[in-house]
Formats: sequence, C-alpha cells, structure tokens
Amino acid sequence: MIDLVSESTSTAATLVEVLRRRAATQRDEVAYTFISESDPVESITYGQLEKRSQAIAANLGRTVRPGDRALLLFPAGLDFIAAFFGCAYANVMAVPTCYPKPRRPMPRLSAIGRDARAATVLTNSKTLGLVSVARQNPDWSGVNWLAIDEVSDEQADGWDCPAVTADDVVYLQYTSGSTSVPKGVMVTHGNLVHNLESIREGFQLNFQQQGVENTGKGVFWLPAYHDMGLIGGILTSLYVGGVSVLMSPTDFLRRPIRWLQAITKYRANVSGAPNFAYELCVEKTTAEQRAELDLSSWRVGFCGAEPIRAETLERFVEVFEPCGFQPESFYPCYGLAESTLLAAGGDGPARPVFKRCLRKALARHEVRDANGHRNGDVQTLVGCGRPRLSHKIKIVDPETHDECGPDVVGEIWLRGPSVAAGYWNRPQETAETFQARLRDDDEDTYLRTGDLGFVSDGQLYITGRVKDVIIIRGRNLYPQDIERSVAQAHPGLRPDAGAAFSLEIGGEEQLGVVHEVDRSFRHDDLNDVARCVRRIIIEEHEVDPHVILLIRQASLPMTSSGKVQRSQCRKLYDEGKLKVLHERVNGRAVLRTHGHGAVNAQPVSLIAVNSQAVTAAAEQANVQHGGSSSRSPQIDRSGLSHSNGNVAGRGIAAANGNGKNGHRDGKAQAMSAEPSRPGRSTLKPIIPSERPMTAEEVDRLSERIEIWLMDWLTRRANVPRDEIHGDKPFADYGLDSLTAVEMSQDIEDWLGVQVTATVAWNYPTSTAMARFLAREVAGVPDDVAAVGTSFHGQGATDFKQMLDDIENLSDEEVERILAEQSESENDK
Repeated sequence: MIDLVSESTSTAATLVEVLRRRAATQRDEVAYTFISESDPVESITYGQLEKRSQAIAANLGRTVRPGDRALLLFPAGLDFIAAFFGCAYANVMAVPTCYPKPRRPMPRLSAIGRDARAATVLTNSKTLGLVSVARQNPDWSGVNWLAIDEVSDEQADGWDCPAVTADDVVYLQYTSGSTSVPKGVMVTHGNLVHNLESIREGFQLNFQQQGVENTGKGVFWLPAYHDMGLIGGILTSLYVGGVSVLMSPTDFLRRPIRWLQAITKYRANVSGAPNFAYELCVEKTTAEQRAELDLSSWRVGFCGAEPIRAETLERFVEVFEPCGFQPESFYPCYGLAESTLLAAGGDGPARPVFKRCLRKALARHEVRDANGHRNGDVQTLVGCGRPRLSHKIKIVDPETHDECGPDVVGEIWLRGPSVAAGYWNRPQETAETFQARLRDDDEDTYLRTGDLGFVSDGQLYITGRVKDVIIIRGRNLYPQDIERSVAQAHPGLRPDAGAAFSLEIGGEEQLGVVHEVDRSFRHDDLNDVARCVRRIIIEEHEVDPHVILLIRQASLPMTSSGKVQRSQCRKLYDEGKLKVLHERVNGRAVLRTHGHGAVNAQPVSLIAVNSQAVTAAAEQANVQHGGSSSRSPQIDRSGLSHSNGNVAGRGIAAANGNGKNGHRDGKAQAMSAEPSRPGRSTLKPIIPSERPMTAEEVDRLSERIEIWLMDWLTRRANVPRDEIHGDKPFADYGLDSLTAVEMSQDIEDWLGVQVTATVAWNYPTSTAMARFLAREVAGVPDDVAAVGTSFHGQGATDFKQMLDDIENLSDEEVERILAEQSESENDK
C-alpha cells in the first residue's frame, strides 16, 4: 500500500495525476458529500469518482477531440464534479457556467458558448428538459448535449489515458464581468496544481494519512462555477485527501444558519466565503439558533473574493465567539481568476490585521497612519497577507510602470507559477494584462491585476480598482468608500446596493451616485433620503455629488457573483434606462421621463399611477387575469384562515367560498395575523388530511393561497394592499432572486410542501403560483403551459416594455391618458 506524503502529491504535474493517486491510496474513502433539505444525502468515494470520470471521458472521446471545450451546466450537486474530472481525463477544456433559470433564454450562457466555441454541453437529463426552449437558439446548432446521468460506469473500460501535460489548459474560468465583457481565463494543469499547493501551504493543511483524524474536512456552499467555489471548496480538499461537505448556494441564502449548522454537525475545520456571507450570518440568525452551534472545530475561516470589511469580521467574532469560533481562525486573503485563485494570504490562519489609514491621504495615493483621528477621517483596511509559494508582488504606478516607493498606493502586479496562460482567443488583451513590464525591467513579465493596494509591514492591503478610481480636482476617490458612506446615510437605503462613478460635465469630472431604496421604505420621503446622501458625501469625502439617483430595489446592474457593474451602471444612466424613483442634479430634484427630465418635479410610481393602463398592457401581451377577494379571511383557533367554514383536503384545510371564482369580484383585505418579520406569516403550518381533494376544493385552496401571496407581497414590498394584483408579475414589486428564495422558504413553512426558488420564475404572478401550489398540495400534476401566465417570447418583451413606458410617464401624461380612457369608457 502506498503512503501518501507531501512530496508525492505536491509534485503531481496535472489534476489527473492528483485524482489517480487519491483513488489508488484512498479508493473507498468518501471524497464528497452533498447535503440538501429536499433530497437524501449523497456521497461519492475517490474510487467511484475516478470511475465516473473515466466513463464520461470515454463517452466524450466519441464526439470531441482533446483541446475542445465542454460547457458544464449543472445545478448544485455531485454531477458537476464528475463532469469536471471527466473533461480532465479526456483532455477537454471544461467551461464551468452559471445554472440558468428554467424555461428562460440563456444570454450569458450563449455568449460564453460562442466565445469558447464550445463543442459540447455536459448536463443531466432534468436540465435538458428545463433548457429546451433556450436550446432552440441558433447559437446551439451543431453543439452536442450530453446528459451524464445516462452514461454508465461500465463505459470506463473504454477509457484510454490521453497524454496530458502541465501546459495543457484544464478549464476556462470566465470572469464575472464586473468591469468589462466576461473573458475566459486559461488555467493550465500546472497553474492549478501549483495554486492548490499554495492554498495548502497557506492554510497550513496536512496531507491526509491513513489512521489520522481528517484535517482537510470542509463545508462549502459556494457555487462551483466560480473560482472560489471550484478551487477553494471542491479541489483543495481532494488535493490534500480530505472530504468536502457541499450544499446549495440557495440553501445558504434561504437560511444562512444552515452553513453554520453543517460545520457543527460534520465538525469541519475548513470553510469560507466572501464578506457578505459572514454579514448575513450575523443579520439572519437568532440567539436561539446560535445557542445550538459548536464552531470550535472551525480552524480556517477564509474570506476573500470581494472587499473585506473590518467591521464585518469584528461583528462575526462578537456574535459567534460564544459558539466556539475563534478570531484566530480567520484567513483574509486576496486572489483573482487570472492568478488561478489565491495570490496572497497569511502563514496559516490568524487574528486579522487591521490598518487605520487617513482617508484624505489615500485619496492622494498616500498611506498615512490615522491613529488618534476621528472615525470620519479614517479608513480601516484588512491585511491580506503576503504572496504565496514562489510568487512575487510589486506595487506599480499604472501610468508610468515605475515601481512605487514605501507608503504609496499603486496597481498590484503579480508574477509566479499560478498566473494563468492568458485570455482565451484574446491575444491583444492577453499581452496587455499578462505580459506587462516595469519600465526598468525588460526581462520579467507581470500580471496586471487592475487592483490598487500597498504593502505595509509584510501585509498586502487592497484599496480599490484602477479603472474605478474617480479623480476630482486632483483627488483620487475610491467608489467603494463613497458607496459605503451612502449605504449608511439613511435606513431606507439597502446595504451593498449602490454605485459611484465619474461623469464628465462641462469638461470637468464630477461624481455620480446611484443607490437602491429598500422596497419596505415608504417612497414619499425620498427628498429627505437624497438630502442625507448628499450630506454624508460632503461630510466624509469633501465633494458635492453632481447626480444622486435613488433607484428601485433589485435594479442595480450586478454580476452573477454579486459585484456591482459600475461601468454598466454609468451606461444605463447615460441612456436613461435606470429604474429611477428619485433624482437630484446639483442638489435639485428633477423628474426623469425618457431622459433626464425637468427640474422640481416628483417621480411617478408605476404601481400608484395607472392600474388600468397596466391591465390594458397585460391584455395585449395575452396575459391571463385574475382578481382578489372582498372578504376579509378570519383566523380560527387552529391558525387557519377560513370563510364560512373549513373544507379539509389532502395536505391542507381549504377555505370555503362562493364557488370556483367566488373571490374575484373585489379587493382582498390583509390577513389579521401580524408578521414576525417583513413578509413572513405567523400562520401555523397546514393540517394534513388523508382523503383526496375535490376539484372544487383545489380551486378554493388556490384562491386562499393567492390571498396569502398577495398579503406576503403587501408586507414584504410594503405596498398598499389595493395596489397588489394577482395578475401582475412579482418583478413589479421588486422580487429579485434573493427575495424569491425568501418567498419559497416562507411558502414551505406555511404549506409544508417542498418549493424551489425558481418557482417564482415559472409562475411569476400570484394567480399563477397559487394555482400551481394548490395542485402541488393536492397531488395533481401541473402543466406550466396551461397556466397561461408565464411570460415568454415576444409577448413578454412587449409587456415589459409597456410597463417601462408607463413607469416613465410624467404627471401630465398620466392625467391625459386617464382622461382619454374615461372619455373612451363614456363613449361605449
């Protein structure tokens, strides 16, 4: 039997060698476990993973050639891992991609497929059905689709090991596109293995040996198509011979406590996530939930992928130290896809290093200690360690390419074995980004990261992005700083939901600020919100913003990984396409119609303006309409709402009414139960019944669920009840992906049925979803096409455009349209 020691794995040249050695020495040991609240726990051993990978590789060999590209299109689970290694075993470039919304177009996936010139798409049978509409796009003609769950393990016997070298590209990591068009980073086997060793060395993980307690056990929910999820969450544990317990990102977002509960249950010692995840754990967990946690096994808590905030780390320690989490377990780090993943980190986990700097000095690209100054003058930065394992970092003036001196902020340039081979099929951009040279050094080339920072006392500190810097009157302003200040200006503003960018006005650079307003905030005080934003920017940054835009929740341009797209935001501003609730220019409120309208007028809300026009637009889009009830549902002692008695059905007690459409002649009133938090009902779970439900009971149940959904929207969106309509899309009330996750969780709690977060995309109105849920509870098969309210095709585009046009109407235009409608009605 082979003893696996440091030298034997760290000298592996390819990822194929890493898995083959694991399968030879730990064949029957579990490599990955996937946990889900809706499905049984799944596990796969190292031996089983190798056999599945060989079978998939043998199948690929029949249709593609070494060096071809294969898109990986999978929901969270173990199939992605088998497909990824199957590509490696076939010497085919894997292209991890974001899982699309069911039965919707896939513009980003299509763009990646075109750029990568994909020869095949690996997925599973269920996904093939969900993307049937999108596959009709001409972009997919000639592309082979393979459901790997239809590939038998016996096909592994037909696998021939190809000649794979360290210089071969193992996968293309498409960047998120936060500052530019997404590009495919070519990560070679050599890049990947070296970065895995850098992570192992930085985390201070030992290679697993037989009979020794596993020190490479991790729990991760990060998406597999992002570099942190793929390398940090999946491949690192395999590299050291450990085990990863994986869960869906949706499960984490629905209830962040699940991440910490999994760490507790499986006694994980490695886990990590971006800054926002630690913040969510603080905000979305209760004292009762935290009392059940034991985080004492968590030895490495890495944090990266976005700006790391000192206050977030401090709050996390304050809240979870009583649960056993130690501040010495943190591992702040810096990385990027162009460097495979990890570029800088500490020598093992340690208490975070903070540096208080003068904000004004940073604006001049200077580093000055801020001890003794008031907080408003201070920017606290988090140290991200040093370059790892044969890597070199230099701080460089991005204009002159001269190396910066001490205490000077410059662009971070990186050199080392983990730096990727370049961008796929982009030679000019590869030369500009991956082959930069210092002015006095003609030999060595460096990766230009595009990030700004400095090194102090052996620690790398990140201050911002080169292209995002705003220069006003010779001062450098970092948009992250301004965005953070704006988020704290007023409780009606959403955290981490704003963008700051530069505008050229009269030949001078000016500041523009865009920020989302929380949907629960009453919009009649937006003047005050804008004044607070202006005041805090002037106080903390000493610059008067030229433009302040307050926009609807979930309308800020973001990447799939949650990063603000500042350049795209600026573009939408120039085109007048932002969902503006309130605008101020030079401190004065203006009205936007189809551009940057007149002065001293208030914006008009779509929901509050013209429900008749919305209904007319919906009719033109062939949208099926419903209504709402004039009854006020009562709450009996069981906690179930009813009118004129209860009718029991399988899985639910249904409300009685006046026949099939008894509730559709008026407006329903809100439930009398008070929510425990915005959007959450305190109604008890539905009482199950054994007998099947009749068709009439299903209809009555559908009516009751529709009322519940509209009441949920009333509370969650804080919109007057008479403005909620069963036939209007959830998106009109600001229902984004995260809110859809929350809705699905509340429905599960109330109805006691499993509901996926994507149900809001397939059934995008209260009427449509209620019908679907009623049939689910009753055990009646549902047909999406029969619902008639899923917005697809040209009708959906037309309807959305009509809604956008209505929202941008001025007061005068609204009055004119209503007058015309009134005259039309009188003529009939």
